[in-house]
Amino acid sequence: MQMKKLILMVIICFSLVDWAHAQQTEEHQIYLDLYKIIALKKDYEKYKSINDTKRADSLLLMYKNQIVKIKKMPEIYLNYIQVSLRQKNDSLAKDFLPYKYMSGLQSNLDFDSYFIKKIDFYRVIEYSLFKRNDDLLPENFRGLPVVDEKNYKNKDDSASYDFKPHELKLAVKFLLKNLSLNCEDRRNIRKKNNANVVMDIKKYLDENGLSPENKEFVKWAFKQLITADNQISLQQLDALYEPNRNKIYTPKDREPM
Repeated sequence: MQMKKLILMVIICFSLVDWAHAQQTEEHQIYLDLYKIIALKKDYEKYKSINDTKRADSLLLMYKNQIVKIKKMPEIYLNYIQVSLRQKNDSLAKDFLPYKYMSGLQSNLDFDSYFIKKIDFYRVIEYSLFKRNDDLLPENFRGLPVVDEKNYKNKDDSASYDFKPHELKLAVKFLLKNLSLNCEDRRNIRKKNNANVVMDIKKYLDENGLSPENKEFVKWAFKQLITADNQISLQQLDALYEPNRNKIYTPKDREPM
């Protein structure tokens, strides 16, 4: 009898693990479907800006079709958004997503007009697609009644850093040990005027892990962040770099024949 109870408990435990894994997989797919909207939006804007009509038209059709798919299933996508907003997950308030096509990292660009906080991205989808029933997302998100402008501060308004010398020393040691760096990058990491960037990158790796993809990202991001005219944050660079990690779709005109 005891053995039967034990076997039953093991079966129940494995069933719960499988259910939790399936739920996480499903939620991740819902997020990818939502993210695909702005991925297609950006690519459409890119080819439209260079007058590549054929690719722009193809991407516009894919962009519209993805929106139709989302709007047809509010019980899945709208519910996911509303549940996420109620939970007030920290990543919603911190993570940026690229919302508009950007031709380059020119220092004179208003980066806060190109990158949207994830929490505001969900609000814009809820407002534009489900409340107003728009065919496309608004070209610009700033100024919409559902977007919290407090989420977008100028660089000069950012909070000052507060860390102790031994914390910086440990962060420098950690990066030098775990990243494959050339001599110039190793010198730059040791420079005191790059301390804020070093602490940002250390915090990013603490929160996201030391995967090969994350290591390559922070090495690239470090060079961008220490330039004298930089106006972009690590979170915004992370959003800009995301397509290099995992391209979630391939436009039809780029698919292999």
